[in-house]
Amino acid sequence: MAKNCLNPGAGSKGMDDSSILEVDRLQVQFRLEQVTVRAVEDVSFSLRRKNTMGLVGASGCGKSITAMAIMRLIQSPPCKITGGEIRLRRRNGDICDIAALSAKGPAMRSIRGAEIAMIFQEPMTSLNPIYTVGAQIAESVMLHSGCPKRTPWARPWTCSRRWASAPRKPGLNSTPTSFPGGCARGS
Repeated sequence: MAKNCLNPGAGSKGMDDSSILEVDRLQVQFRLEQVTVRAVEDVSFSLRRKNTMGLVGASGCGKSITAMAIMRLIQSPPCKITGGEIRLRRRNGDICDIAALSAKGPAMRSIRGAEIAMIFQEPMTSLNPIYTVGAQIAESVMLHSGCPKRTPWARPWTCSRRWASAPRKPGLNSTPTSFPGGCARGS
């Protein structure tokens, strides 16, 4: 069991049995040379099993920083989680305070992509225009599932049949720029 992961019977500060994610009084700051910017201050919410939730707010209010903090993708320094907890009920029943885990440690690497993921809002940074779509999806599957090098191609191929079944539509062996609007090329 990873450090900062609790056995469900150990009691995790009142995590609701129906919740899979609880963010409790999250605080995130950017420490710059002359000033400290409070990007997220006392954000709390919970996500229940089989539910979907969206973060809505004005531009610059901290939606992306909140999501990136949950994923432990914020760059430290200058950005740092300075308070609160991010409790995740893992598939095995353990409850982890993600905020207390090392962002690059083995516990967080086993969680990110396998048990919690993020769809980035900026399409130009989502896919690399040099590599094929299939290779990029397969790499993610391989990194987060531990399957052999050839096996990950089965998942993207199954998914891609829905959107690339017509003969002239780009598919997994195409680069992102082959798709209409791919990498914002304006096609």
